[in-house]
Amino acid sequence: MNLRRVIRFSASFVVWLLSATTVGIVAFIADEAFRWDLLPDWLERIAGVLLSAVGLIAGCALVACLTASMALVAMSLGDRGGKASAEEEAKARRGRVRRWWIAAAVVAVLVGGGFALQKADEWRGKRLEAARRERHKADYFATRDVLASQVAFLAEKFPAELADAAAAGDAARERELAELLASFRASSRFSPGVSLDVRATAAPYAWTRMRAVSCALEPRDQQCEEKSPLERVSFVDLPERWERDTVAALFEGAELDVPHGRSGVLIDTREPCVWRAIRGTDGSVRALLVLRVRVQTGLAKKK
Repeated sequence: MNLRRVIRFSASFVVWLLSATTVGIVAFIADEAFRWDLLPDWLERIAGVLLSAVGLIAGCALVACLTASMALVAMSLGDRGGKASAEEEAKARRGRVRRWWIAAAVVAVLVGGGFALQKADEWRGKRLEAARRERHKADYFATRDVLASQVAFLAEKFPAELADAAAAGDAARERELAELLASFRASSRFSPGVSLDVRATAAPYAWTRMRAVSCALEPRDQQCEEKSPLERVSFVDLPERWERDTVAALFEGAELDVPHGRSGVLIDTREPCVWRAIRGTDGSVRALLVLRVRVQTGLAKKK
């Protein structure tokens, strides 16, 4: 094996690989820092794999270069019976120092490049998270607008007599109420969760939420016949003050909006949630018709 040729080839190969890797790392960092988006995501992943592979190959080539250099020095000393002149020893020492500096420079480039790639990946992750939040926000408001038009239409279809019966806890009309709520869900876009919130009729409870069970539209189902068609959940109080004040105002006839991101029991605007007051035969607010849907099942899923 011609060790001198191996040394020249591996040294040149390392220099070219490190140059290409440096250019690639600089371009990748600039693309992330300035948000140029030069490449699609799948090409960026391929470029990242190629940069990693080139760095690994450069490291292996450097090891081969150093190994061949040491082998050449050992062979040269062996040919001279281990007796090298002072000039040859100084030359060999300078060569070793130079190779160690080259090795240190390569390690520094690889470490620095790895750190730079890590920072670029962090920037990219933050940018993707910000973009995801913007998409979620846009989908949220678009879905909520659709639900708002639907709940207004559904509220007009809600019979005032049935609203009085729901507020009074009339068990004789439970199935009729459950079928109406289930039909609202089935006839609405996104199949939202539909609930009816009323004032509780028995102490110590303050509010009651009613939802139709899954088989409410199948009155001939034996299992559905054996249990209540309505799922009721009663609350002694609402944990958040803003929700207590909001719900109380809504039952007084006020029309209020709740900012995005509020988490409550009856009203939760972390996901699209809309409501409309249901009035009884005397014109007073007897219940709140609430529609809610996870944004992933709304417009975001349609895209």
